[in-house]
Amino acid sequence: LIPAQGTVGASGDLAPLAHLAQGVIGEGQMWSPKTGWGEAQEVLAANNMVPYQLTPKDGISMINGTQFICGVGAEALHRAKNCVRTTIIITAMVFDILEGHSNAFDDRVHAVRPHSGQRRVAAALKALCNSSKYPSEIYELEKHDVQDPYTIRCVPQVAGVTL
Repeated sequence: LIPAQGTVGASGDLAPLAHLAQGVIGEGQMWSPKTGWGEAQEVLAANNMVPYQLTPKDGISMINGTQFICGVGAEALHRAKNCVRTTIIITAMVFDILEGHSNAFDDRVHAVRPHSGQRRVAAALKALCNSSKYPSEIYELEKHDVQDPYTIRCVPQVAGVTL
């Protein structure tokens, strides 16, 4: 268990990180999705893990403080990637509802600019909007309107910058 109050986030916050390291070495209490809260030894065993055996300098490295910042950064990155994926999926749904033109996601359109994220988002949208397994009913249809709404056409440029 890690106390909920106190400072965490910079070098020198030894107490919260010591509580975290305690579980890694098999002491104290831990939580896992598989077991819930329990004694660290039991939680580790239930997850096919063994307590870490400390060697010289391991203890200080576990309570340095930078691990927390790294963990928060990793969690933020994970959440941001989920937001981008969700954006792409929702855009594909709106695109389908509006019977959009998939040529806005053509590789040649996005290859003109040197933004790999833009190309990745455009490719994902094109794949979601038309594939051999789930072909779009509107992919090959001739349309009367010239272009889709700008908000749909510019998603690769807007969301791609985050990748």
